[in-house]
Amino acid sequence: MNKIDLLFAVPEECADCGQELIYSLSLDRIMEYAEADMISRQYFLRCLESPPTLADNILWRQEIMRDLTSGSLLGDLRAQLTLLANTREDFRRNRSHMRSIERVSDTQARSSLCITAVAMRDTLNHIRNISALLSKYKLYSRGLTALQTRMQEITGSKAFAELQSMAGELSDLTQRDSYTVSVALNGSARLISRQITGIEKGELKYSGGVLKRMMNRPTLVMPELSGLKLSGSEEALRNDILGASLRGISAYLSDITLRLLDEFAHMAEQLRFYSAGMAYRRLMNQKGVPTCIPEITEERALRCRGLRDLWLCVSEPVADIVVANDLELSDSGGILLRGENGSGKTVFLRSAGIAQLLGQSGLCITAESASLGPRLGIYSQFASSEQGGETGPDAGRFEQEVAELSAIIERMREKSLILLNETFQTTSYPEGSEGLAGILSYFSRRGVSWMLVTHLTELYNNYPDPDVIRLRTVPKEFRIVAESRIHQ
Repeated sequence: MNKIDLLFAVPEECADCGQELIYSLSLDRIMEYAEADMISRQYFLRCLESPPTLADNILWRQEIMRDLTSGSLLGDLRAQLTLLANTREDFRRNRSHMRSIERVSDTQARSSLCITAVAMRDTLNHIRNISALLSKYKLYSRGLTALQTRMQEITGSKAFAELQSMAGELSDLTQRDSYTVSVALNGSARLISRQITGIEKGELKYSGGVLKRMMNRPTLVMPELSGLKLSGSEEALRNDILGASLRGISAYLSDITLRLLDEFAHMAEQLRFYSAGMAYRRLMNQKGVPTCIPEITEERALRCRGLRDLWLCVSEPVADIVVANDLELSDSGGILLRGENGSGKTVFLRSAGIAQLLGQSGLCITAESASLGPRLGIYSQFASSEQGGETGPDAGRFEQEVAELSAIIERMREKSLILLNETFQTTSYPEGSEGLAGILSYFSRRGVSWMLVTHLTELYNNYPDPDVIRLRTVPKEFRIVAESRIHQ
């Protein structure tokens, strides 16, 4: 049976985004406001670097996120799965040590068996608790419903009860206990099966005020050895077979335990994604910022009504001052945006990129309503000054921007989105306009959507594609409006 994955309904090749996009969109800084736990925050950002491209995987996440808002389900489920993951980590770490000691003697082999039985006992208890937790909720998502069904399937089986009983008996097997090991040998006196039965707990007696354990020797039941050519004493053979039997039983339990742990332990980390996503949404609710779950469409267009910039929403003391704008970007179209410095051009560009990335990751976005189609890649090229870097000489900045655009062109796939902020702003107008016009035309021919914030009026006014949308900012109002006429 394939493992249930809480992030993907089916395996896929994720979108190409990367750390540079996270940095350009300020999502690393944004999540510092929303998620206090650094490990969860870093895992969340890594997930954003590679969002799904299949609509079914995006819907899979949306469904799970809705279920996890019920009561304390997220916190309780995360706690139980973390215990399961910790059991897996501890058991895997101890296995190498167990293997090194269990061959020393049958006593050490017994100790190794006890450690394995404890791991199995804890694993079964965690699975039983998770099954009981999920049964308390009415689940709607396919992901959590599949997990609930799988847990019920395991805990309701006859084998589960038998394993619980076996783990309970073997987890505190000591030298004072008596038990019988029955084995079967082949013609070369090699073990082909073994079974441990008849466990009886030994007594504890006091002698002279000092606690003394009654030492019991295990009974070894094996077939007649007549006709077999054996080397060494029968006592040595007995000890070898006993130790090998205990090791075999331990290996059997270990295999079952690890298969159960490997099936579910990865979910504890995956819940970090949902925990951070809910923390971000909770912060927006506290600030009174409208959010929505975008509709996922076959058309790879991005449409938002009342879109607000997430960075301003989290960083401003009062989110009411953040201006909402509408956005419509077709699946292979382009947008040119101009305006005065400080009028909200970069903010609008950033809000569009965040909406696409978070929505495609299965999360809510800061808009009143939205729809989008998944992109195969999202790329950004922001001027160094917009990223908080050093400006440097104009010539050096131009060369850097050319190198960054070249890297994007090498990576980009069809049906991607490219965000460009003040690209080639340090060049002369004719040179910058001509070079950038050719690049934008190439993007469109490749079926790639793009948005460009620019001061290059030559490019803005004379770009030859009539389908390109031209927008401008309204000074001091931070509103984005469609250009009513093109200056000649």
